[in-house]
Amino acid sequence: MKRLWISLAVVVTLLVSAVGGVAALLSSESGLSWLVQRAITHAPGQLSVGATQGRLRGPITLENVVYRTAAAEIKLERVELDWDPWLLLRDEFHVARLALTRLDYTALQPTTSPTEIKLPGIILPISVVVELLQIDTLRIHSDANSSPLLIDSITAQAGIAGSVVEIAHLEIESALFSLQADGRVQTWGDYPLNLTTRWTVRSPQRAPLEGQGELRGDLLRLTTTQELSAPANLNVQASVSDVLKSPHWEVNATARALDVSRFDERWAFAPLDVELVAQGGGTTVKMSGKVRSTHATTGAFELNGQASMTGSHVVIDRLDAQLLNSDTRMQLSGNVELDTQVVHGVGNIIANGQWQALRWPLRGAPTVLSPSGDFSFEGTPEKYTFAVAAPVRSDRIPNGDWSVHGQGDTQQMQLTSIDLVALGGEAHGDALVKWNDGLTWQAQMSAARLDPGVRWSEWPGQLAFDLSSTGEAKNGHLRATADLTKIAGRLRGYPLRAQAHLELNDDVYALRSVELQSDTNTVRLRGTLAKSWQLDWDVNAPRLAALLPQAQG
Repeated sequence: MKRLWISLAVVVTLLVSAVGGVAALLSSESGLSWLVQRAITHAPGQLSVGATQGRLRGPITLENVVYRTAAAEIKLERVELDWDPWLLLRDEFHVARLALTRLDYTALQPTTSPTEIKLPGIILPISVVVELLQIDTLRIHSDANSSPLLIDSITAQAGIAGSVVEIAHLEIESALFSLQADGRVQTWGDYPLNLTTRWTVRSPQRAPLEGQGELRGDLLRLTTTQELSAPANLNVQASVSDVLKSPHWEVNATARALDVSRFDERWAFAPLDVELVAQGGGTTVKMSGKVRSTHATTGAFELNGQASMTGSHVVIDRLDAQLLNSDTRMQLSGNVELDTQVVHGVGNIIANGQWQALRWPLRGAPTVLSPSGDFSFEGTPEKYTFAVAAPVRSDRIPNGDWSVHGQGDTQQMQLTSIDLVALGGEAHGDALVKWNDGLTWQAQMSAARLDPGVRWSEWPGQLAFDLSSTGEAKNGHLRATADLTKIAGRLRGYPLRAQAHLELNDDVYALRSVELQSDTNTVRLRGTLAKSWQLDWDVNAPRLAALLPQAQG
């Protein structure tokens, strides 16, 4: 019996000594230093800690913490932890406060995307309670030389029991966006979750976007419904299936009476009705949509389109624009190569289109009408070619069939050929327009076999002309010249010749030399036209009827 009491006394002494040792370890700064050194020695990477302060039982402060592996580097200016180690005896890891200051994460190797990701099932043997998590300034670098994604602050309150994570509150703040969330995530099986979100997206020059919604489902199928509440109302429903193995997603967005002027005051549209459907998987995306609205220039209109994208290759299967109060309609199709290495982010473009009943103005009674036409474009914003062909009908100008071919870049456009068939004859020309330093132009056109009688029956004839023009619009001033070096032919059975040199300087028109000869009649003009006219003219018309059909004298 005496030996039993001695043995019990030894065991109790050892337990008391062990508890005392643990208590001493938890209560001393040397205990914290010892644990940090063990972590530095055994960490699977390079870990360094600049300074430690506090006791292992808390509160603990670490400064200038750096952890580096082959894949990434993490830097922390300051770590503060206040926890209750004695609650471990009740199977609870309890954190009263964990504060991280100036956290920098830099990826050192590009991430690889395995064909299939498998998440482990995690069931903690003890519960975890985090009363307050604070991160002040988080910088995320995609590589060592990239500009960081800056997040100003993150705060959270959460708990874990077994495999269930309860997020009581999560808030993320940055200059670009804000996010608040709460809900539940399970770290077992297919990771089911149920989250409620509230968010704001900010743009420097536009009103912020605000919304709220829910995220539900699991890794087999996630669904979300988000409601944009400011500056306008928009409903978005989205889903992702087979998240880890072969993700496939779908998005449906609808809006009724969407006031786009609340996004940007320059958009002078009436409220829009919008329908958008997009779906994709891997590098492939398909989308279709419809927009209806009214604009002061067009009246009521509808846009209808369908497109797809594979990698950087975009195919526009169909883009239709229609004025709902007229027969005006335009169709476009083509493809675009996206290229992030070029200035505008757009590589080669190939586009073709047609229109029916194109008119001007677009609403009300038309003054110019093109029953049908087609156009094409190929190239990049830095170097492109284009073509337009269209008949033009009007009560104000002669009807004609136009064909224009051109090429250009970001600073100029050259119309290499301008062809017109009108008045029973034809005209051909070219032009060059530049806008790198104001707006300048050069243009010339020659015509032959034109019969004004096709349009004005009392003026039959056959005429030819040569016309050139130059000009510039710069610093608020407009200057231009027009040289009609020749008009020659016959008009109403009489020979006709004319030439003119005109100049424009802002609001002042100068007639440097204007001369018209018809039969034996001659008319000459010189002078300026502005607020007051100053003209010199010389008229010699012994056979006035050659000039004016009804005139005599």
